[in-house]
Amino acid sequence: MKKPLLGILVGAGLGLLDGLSAWASPEAQSMMMSIVIGSTVKGVLTGAMMGLVARRLRSLILGVLVGLSCGGY
Repeated sequence: MKKPLLGILVGAGLGLLDGLSAWASPEAQSMMMSIVIGSTVKGVLTGAMMGLVARRLRSLILGVLVGLSCGGY
């Protein structure tokens, strides 16, 4: 599997889980749909960027560092 595609799939899955974790907060329950969509889009974009950097520089470690810095922001 290509690195950008793997990054997109993993990012979407982790973003979905991140968005669904907002259910634990009672204040956020009314905004669940927008939180899940936003987290998933953020995960997809971060995963794509991570995969592209890892493929371009041929370094998985640099790709992961880029993904952590983009996703942590």
